[in-house]
Amino acid sequence: MMSNTIEGARDMVKAQQETGGIFQIGHQRHSNPRYIHFRDNIYQGPHLLGRVTHAYGQWNRGVSASKPLTPPKNQEIPTDILAKYGYDSMEAFLNWRWYKKYGGGAISDLGAHQIDMFNWVFQTKPTSVYAAGGIDYYDGKEGRAMFEYPDNVMTIYEYQLPTGTARAYYQVLTTTGSQGYYEKFMGINGSAIISESPTYNQVYAEPDNDWTQYSTGPNPAVVQAGDDVKNKFWEQSRNWDKPKPPSYDLGPLAKALADVRESKPLARWEIPVVLGRYPHSPHIQNFIECTRAKTPDKLTCPVQMAFESCVTVLTALKSIEQGAKINFKPEDFVA
Repeated sequence: MMSNTIEGARDMVKAQQETGGIFQIGHQRHSNPRYIHFRDNIYQGPHLLGRVTHAYGQWNRGVSASKPLTPPKNQEIPTDILAKYGYDSMEAFLNWRWYKKYGGGAISDLGAHQIDMFNWVFQTKPTSVYAAGGIDYYDGKEGRAMFEYPDNVMTIYEYQLPTGTARAYYQVLTTTGSQGYYEKFMGINGSAIISESPTYNQVYAEPDNDWTQYSTGPNPAVVQAGDDVKNKFWEQSRNWDKPKPPSYDLGPLAKALADVRESKPLARWEIPVVLGRYPHSPHIQNFIECTRAKTPDKLTCPVQMAFESCVTVLTALKSIEQGAKINFKPEDFVA
C-alpha cells in the first residue's frame, strides 16, 4: 500500500497536486489485461453476473511462508547505515511489514491489493467496514516472533451500488496456506473467481443462463471451459439412469427432501485472456508509457485512486482497535 498512515498517503496526494508529476501507485491489478477484461466485459458490458450481491477475497499463507526473515550469512548491514535510514535493527529492516514504524501488517502488505479490487470493480467506495483480528500466532511465545500488527484479519465491507447493497468479505491469514489467494464476485446470474495466479480463472453461470452468445466473435466475454480429466469410471458421463427401487417413492416426505437439496451444478466458463508475462509487467509498462508521453490521465492507478484504497484498508485496522463497525463519510476519501 502507498503508506501505513492516512496522513502519509494524503501528503503524497498533495505532493502530486502541487508538482503535477506523473505519480503511479503499484496496485498492479489495475493494468492486468485479465482483470480489465473481467471488469469491462463480464462484470460490466453484458453484465453476465447480473446483480452482484457479494464479493470475497483472501490471501492465505502458511506459517512457513510467513515466518520472519533472517539475514543471509555474512550479509548483515552495519548498524550505523541501518540507523541512518531509520531502521532499529537488521531484523526490523528485513521484517518491516510487521512493525508500526515501517509498515501496515498483513492487511496492508497483502490485503491492500485485493481490497483495492472491490473499489476498482464496483467503481465506488465502501460505506462501512467491520473487522476482527489479532496477534493470534506471532505473539512472542514459545520462541515465535512478536508482531505489532494482527497476523490474522477478517473484514466485511458494505457498498451501495446502483443495483442495491453489496457486501465484500476479505480475510488475510498467516497461519494456513489453504486455497492461496484470489478474488470472487457473486451475482444472481453467475459468479467469477480471478487471481494473478492462473489457477483461478473461472466464471460460473447460474442455471437457465446460457452464455453461448457471449463466447463467440473476435473478443468473446467468456469461453467454454474444457472438461476436467476424469480418471475414474464413476466420473464419466452417462446417458442412462440407475433404476430406482420401489421404495424410492417417499410420498409427502419427497417434497420436503426436494426443498432442502443444494442448488444445481453451475455451468463453468473461463476468462479468455492469458497473461504471458509477470503480473507486474503491464503496470510498469503503463507508468513508463505515461512518463514518456507525459499523459498522466492514462495512468491506471493515479495517486488519488490509491489514496481511496489506502483509506479503505487502514480503516479496517481502526475497526479492529475499536472493536466496532465504522461508517465511512464522503470526506474520508478526500485528500
